[in-house]
Amino acid sequence: MESIIVDSVTKIYGSRKAVDNLSFKVKKGSIHGFLGPNGAGKTTTMKMIAGVIPPAHGNIYINGNNVQENLLKVKASLGVLLENPPLYKDMEVRDYLRYVCQLHKVEKSKINDYLDYAIEKLDLKDVEFRLIGNLSKGYKQRVGVAQAIVNKPDIVILDEPTVGLDPSSVIEMRDLIKELAKEHTVLLSSHLLHEISLICDEVTIIKDGLLQATGPVEQIAQEVKDKEKLIVKVKKWDSNLNQEFSKLASYKIEQVEEGFQLSIDQKIGEDSRDEIAKFIVQNDLGLLELTKESLDLEKVFLEVTGGKHD
Repeated sequence: MESIIVDSVTKIYGSRKAVDNLSFKVKKGSIHGFLGPNGAGKTTTMKMIAGVIPPAHGNIYINGNNVQENLLKVKASLGVLLENPPLYKDMEVRDYLRYVCQLHKVEKSKINDYLDYAIEKLDLKDVEFRLIGNLSKGYKQRVGVAQAIVNKPDIVILDEPTVGLDPSSVIEMRDLIKELAKEHTVLLSSHLLHEISLICDEVTIIKDGLLQATGPVEQIAQEVKDKEKLIVKVKKWDSNLNQEFSKLASYKIEQVEEGFQLSIDQKIGEDSRDEIAKFIVQNDLGLLELTKESLDLEKVFLEVTGGKHD
């Protein structure tokens, strides 16, 4: 069963499509990673899922309810941490979480139980009566996650929850998210492949607002298992050759220190090295290197999200 269905959703700002006909599903009880480089459209998508902004086209369903048609009902089933935690620095942690409960209209008789639940889950007992403004970055981030779960929602949406944290706090946050998944469906966005790969059951990868891949991590790994890449370096390149070379292979080209590098995808068993070498020699491009490498899951993720990770 799906907790979240994003169906052909588009969001437009002026002439720019921040999200372009995006579709994916989040299974109930899973930790679903939402991966993409900065500016890919992750935060915009999460705001639409949370009902903060409407899509220009398409529909989003939370537990079977259309977000735009059942906004109040949907928001009651969501806990959200978007970008920077919405914290009141002059409030004590417990008072702030009480205020959030009141915003969610939690019954008065249940508020203390809900507060204890969130404080225990996020390990905030030692700081529950301290001013939020006096807390470390790591504790502030924990308070941000606590306000997202204090109403005991079915689904928790976390946008870049480890951003700005030191390495030890990142590890702690990762463990906390795993703990949350025992009682909540978690949609977790990040531009960091390593974090996503360590804790997520499934992933959706976007770039420039467009879907690149979605599904279980193992499935995506299997899909790329039989692929490999040719790396070709030449001293020079003539753009007039682009059309002719594209008949030989699908490729990307970039300028490097030695000249130009072509990255060529092919299936294992296919070997176009002879044809490519012949083309380079015939056009006097100066062959510097021609190597073959297998694609693992990390390399595919890095390619999809821009060829690097931050």
